[in-house]
Amino acid sequence: MTISIRAGINVLFFLLMVQCRNPFTPPVGIPPVEHRSMEPRSTPYGLIDQLVESYEMKRIDLFVDLLPRDGSFQFFIAPDFFNEYRLKYQQLSEQRDTRLNFITQSDYYYYWTQDAEIERHERLFRYAGIEFLSKPGLESVRKFIDNGDSLAELLVTGGMFVISRFFPDTVEQYPVSIDRQVFLIKKDPDGLWVIRKWYDFSSGTGE
Repeated sequence: MTISIRAGINVLFFLLMVQCRNPFTPPVGIPPVEHRSMEPRSTPYGLIDQLVESYEMKRIDLFVDLLPRDGSFQFFIAPDFFNEYRLKYQQLSEQRDTRLNFITQSDYYYYWTQDAEIERHERLFRYAGIEFLSKPGLESVRKFIDNGDSLAELLVTGGMFVISRFFPDTVEQYPVSIDRQVFLIKKDPDGLWVIRKWYDFSSGTGE
C-alpha cells in the first residue's frame, strides 16, 4: 500500500527522532552560478528535474537552491492528512490563493515553513535510502505576472519512490506515491526560478 510523499517522509522522521536526538546538519552552500555549466532553474522543467535530482543524490544543497533566499517558502499539507498535523500546525494557515488554478477547493490551507522543510530534508537525506520506481512528470505550466513579478503555476503528477531505513538486522521500506503536487514558482534576483509554495494533494491510497 502506498502513502503520500508527506505521510511517508514523516513516518520516517518519527523513527529518526526516536533513534537520534541530535541529527547531523550538513552545510547548505551552493556553487556560484557562474561556475555551473548549466542552470536547471532557468526553466520550470529544469526546476522539477533538480528537485528530483536532489532526492536521487540526497543533496541538501540542490534542494536548498530551489528555495527563496528570503525564507518565504511554504509547504502545504495534503488535506487527507490535516488531522494528523492539526495540533502542531493549526496556527499556520491561509485562505485560498486566488491566483492559482490547479489547487483543490478548501476553506483553509495548512502549511509549515522553509526552515522546517529544510530540517526535514536534512534528516531524510542523511539517514534514508531513496530509490525512484518512476519519476513524476510536469503536466502543465501556467505563467503569469502579478504586481510586476514573474510567476508560474506548475502541476506535477505521477511518480513513486521508496524510502529505506537501515537497521543492524533489517531494512524498513516505505513506498511513497507522489500523486498530485502543485507549485507556485517565482523568479529570484538572478532571474532563475525558485519554489514559493508547494501544495501536496496526495490521497494516501494506492496499490
